[in-house]
Amino acid sequence: MSVLLFLENATAVAYINKRGGSHSSRLNSVALSLTNWCELRRIIVQAIYLPGIQNCIADAESRRGQVSGDWMLSSSIFRAIASRWEISVDLFASSWNAQLVKFVSWLPQPGAWRTDALTFCLKGEKGYAFPPFALIKDCLAKIRREEAELVLIAPYWPSQPWYPVLLELAVAPPLVIPQSNDMLTAASGEAHPMSSLLLLAWKLSGLGSARKAFRLQWLTCWCREYADPHTLLISRRGQAGVAGVYASVPIPCFLL
Repeated sequence: MSVLLFLENATAVAYINKRGGSHSSRLNSVALSLTNWCELRRIIVQAIYLPGIQNCIADAESRRGQVSGDWMLSSSIFRAIASRWEISVDLFASSWNAQLVKFVSWLPQPGAWRTDALTFCLKGEKGYAFPPFALIKDCLAKIRREEAELVLIAPYWPSQPWYPVLLELAVAPPLVIPQSNDMLTAASGEAHPMSSLLLLAWKLSGLGSARKAFRLQWLTCWCREYADPHTLLISRRGQAGVAGVYASVPIPCFLL
């Protein structure tokens, strides 16, 4: 089998084609390792120099700017959430904002465990998801369909058609995330323009038995002192709020 590489680095092309070189011991070592690996598998590798300006498809991805909705939750907030619920993989991330070493990117990226979290089964994974808001409904449908378990970050937005599904899939009281200037940041370091955005962390499950057990636990715990989630931001810590009501059961929430 033969593999043809198109590279925009002339030095890399020379080292690959000559199976090493004399100017850089490090590059020489990499070239020899590549050569040995290919020889064991009977692969012939040849490199051709291709200027970046002509390598339109690959080069465009490396120069792609920030995607709309590509924000990073404060690392300290993420650690606080992870201390409450087990998390093993960041499902909607990129190399710059991944909260965990094991992460899933939208498109292929160095270091990514897999790509496109909506295309493979999540059952058995302890996933963390902070998806673009437009994909929340798809995430919820996937959780229910695959009976998966997921920690999901979503805005407090009761008017959205997907919000009742959040209440239905909850298996723990959601956590109201305290607001701060650095709660959400972009790759450039700028803060999110919607500083008043109220985010909640939800532990969700597609298992009906787990959801019923959670609601049964809170069925008789209705209290008139339950506050609106916004009120929790200025209330004493430990006070309960109500994220919403599902099947006549109030779904409590607490300040993270």
